Amino acid sequence: MTPANNRTIDDTIGDSTIARLDVQDTELGVPIKEFLTSFGCTIFVNENPPTTPEYHIIYGDEDFVKEIVNSKSVDAKKRLMILSGETAAMAEDFSRQYSGKTALVGIHPLSSRMVSQLFAFFFTGHKKLEILEETKAATRKTEDGRFKNEVFEKKEKPQEKLLRTFENEDRRRIDEAIANIFGTPPPTRRGKTEEPIKKKIPYGLFIFFCLLAPMAWYAMTTSAAAGLLSLGEKQLRAGEHEKAGNTAVWVHHWADRAGTVLHIAALPFQVLGVSEWFRGQERLLSFFHRLADAEQSGAVLVGSGKVAAAAMVAPLGLVGPSGSPAIATDQMKEQLLALSGSLGLAQSELVQLLADRTWPFVLGPLRQKANSMIGELARGRLLTQEIGSLFTLYPDIAGFKEKKTYLLLLQNSMELRPTGGFIGSVATVSMEEGRIADFAIHDVYALDGQLKGHVDPPAPIADLLQQEHWYLRDSNWDPDFAVSADRAAWFYQKEAGSPVDGVIGINSPFLLDFLRAVGPIDLADYNDRITAENFFGKSIYYTQTNFFPGSTQKKDFLGALSTAMVTKITGSQKFAPALLRVGIDGLRAGNILLWFANPQSQAVVDRLGWAGRIKTAGLCIGEGTNCLADRALWAEANVSVNKVNYFIKRTIRHQVVFAEDGSASESMAVTLTNTSPTDELKSGGGNYRVYGRAIVPADAAIESATVDGATLAERRSKKKGVTQPPYVVNEEGTESRVLGVAFDVPRGQHRQLVISYRRQKPLTFLGNRGVYDLFVQKQPGSMNTELFVDMTFPIFWQPQEKAFLPAGRQAFLANQVRLEYNMPLLQNKQFSIVFTK
Repeated sequence: MTPANNRTIDDTIGDSTIARLDVQDTELGVPIKEFLTSFGCTIFVNENPPTTPEYHIIYGDEDFVKEIVNSKSVDAKKRLMILSGETAAMAEDFSRQYSGKTALVGIHPLSSRMVSQLFAFFFTGHKKLEILEETKAATRKTEDGRFKNEVFEKKEKPQEKLLRTFENEDRRRIDEAIANIFGTPPPTRRGKTEEPIKKKIPYGLFIFFCLLAPMAWYAMTTSAAAGLLSLGEKQLRAGEHEKAGNTAVWVHHWADRAGTVLHIAALPFQVLGVSEWFRGQERLLSFFHRLADAEQSGAVLVGSGKVAAAAMVAPLGLVGPSGSPAIATDQMKEQLLALSGSLGLAQSELVQLLADRTWPFVLGPLRQKANSMIGELARGRLLTQEIGSLFTLYPDIAGFKEKKTYLLLLQNSMELRPTGGFIGSVATVSMEEGRIADFAIHDVYALDGQLKGHVDPPAPIADLLQQEHWYLRDSNWDPDFAVSADRAAWFYQKEAGSPVDGVIGINSPFLLDFLRAVGPIDLADYNDRITAENFFGKSIYYTQTNFFPGSTQKKDFLGALSTAMVTKITGSQKFAPALLRVGIDGLRAGNILLWFANPQSQAVVDRLGWAGRIKTAGLCIGEGTNCLADRALWAEANVSVNKVNYFIKRTIRHQVVFAEDGSASESMAVTLTNTSPTDELKSGGGNYRVYGRAIVPADAAIESATVDGATLAERRSKKKGVTQPPYVVNEEGTESRVLGVAFDVPRGQHRQLVISYRRQKPLTFLGNRGVYDLFVQKQPGSMNTELFVDMTFPIFWQPQEKAFLPAGRQAFLANQVRLEYNMPLLQNKQFSIVFTK
């Protein structure tokens, strides 16, 4: 440090001022010695100088300073006694007993700033005692008598380094005063006197910069962590699990760096008692860490999934134990638990960040995005639970104990049937030791030709399709897939001569999603490329043109397509994440349906909602008699023998009107629009003859059924071929009320079916509280369906949403006594509304 040059020179002061320094610990005296030396003093440490010194500085604890003073070995003009690690009361008593000036400091090494303050007090102050720092910590002496304290042994903290960078006006004034006392400023290495440095940066601006710099660095590090999180998510979705894992490591790195900078930046604010903002930022960084943990677990999960997928299609004995599907799935189970935990923690922290309005979630767009992320995290946890349930099934269905064979129903949803579509082809797949041991596709007409004996078909099949026999191809007539699958297994055993351990229904929308996930499929034998966009047209062309019962063209096309699909997904492991996601989505939407002969396995898929069962229970959970359970399912069967459902659009409107006494009047309105451009066979379009079933609660009393306002007549005649649409028929049902309706929707037109009914059970209130629980079930394989739910109730009822709706709370629009909700019907939907009055 260079003192100011404006000074008063005392002619009696020599070229070198002599000072004696007695220190208890020579290391602690180094800052004092360097300071005095820089001003031209000659310093003698713990020894007598040849002449009487001008100044005598003593530095140590009370006992040491007393010993030096009482020895009277030094007779200096001015004396400074520096007490270390003592109390203020003791220092005051000490200053009264001894002549000279007394200063009280802490037990840690002196900083350059404190040394300047000491000598400013020594040379310019008028007081005898200066308390710079009081320390209550205990001190100790080592065996050699040196002054020691554990605080000395700790490394200097980052905040102390930051404080040492401050040079202020007080320091400058002290330097000027000391320069006036000692004389000429210290020479430079070249022997020239340094000129004083003029202040160029305002003090306030310098302080502002020192506060701003850490915050700017914090913003940069948090932005880096956030950007890497987004990159890692994209890499996971693309199946690049190794890159995603490395990216997650860098997220942790930058979040840690941000935490370090945050602690430094928070120091001055903590002194002022303003630290709430920083606590919110600490939670934000913790949120980043939890997301990075989730991405790391997801990366390992994807990698294990790729190994498992490759092993499942590998021939038996081709891969070693390390490539076993069982080992890979065990690893996936562990990562699923870790992933679920990380997602749960991240979700709870994000909810708290929004509740506290932590920066930057006070900004509207980011707050909206964070709300969407909460839903994504919840769905992510649900996905991990569903995948975990698949692993619960895996040991039994994968053939580890014994070989398992399953019947796959390839249901063409362009010709809609109750469980998803017309069964144009079937396949059999065998599983052994976790691998696919055999896969074969069969034309259903070839199998039906082997059926011996006669089975009476359901009346609508006999009337509308004019079939006097019942075959495998029409076995999925019941909307409950468990019933239809059991019947399909029975037909297959009768026709093929071998039993199956389960039935899997696969609907056309799943194949479309599959093609979107893996991209185009090249068929070398057909010199053609199949995509999600041309799948319908190509399948019509290759399976329907010049088709006749017994022809193998349908089997050949589907076989070539299936083989090419398997070849593509096994040739590259990058498709595993996308296929897993498509598979789960297919199970949720009812485009993949499962039935197992094993009751334990069937119980699992029933609980998960993957069995395609008609909902008859599981509503009003946790509620009492004040809850009214309601359900609705509209299931169609195309009996026009064409693929017109590709061109059918439908809206389903469920309306319920509550009276003041809680009685409920309901209606189901189904509007079908036929957009078919032509009725040519090769187009797949034409007129649509539909046999639909409205499935409602068992206590529903049907009041009317109309098509375009005209009341439908009941089907009374049982004579084959006599009854023609439109008509309505009451079907037998014990747990549900089933109303069958047959009518036509000509090409280019639309028809509206309205079924009105009254519930026998009212909505009751307990403690001014009542609950309405509605479950709207989606028909498997159905597409282009829009759902509307309208609820009308007395004006003194107050509605409140109870269940989580995937489309979001903002979907509800309250208009006095009416509650409306509309959305695409992509999967089953549940609405739970609490009414208070």
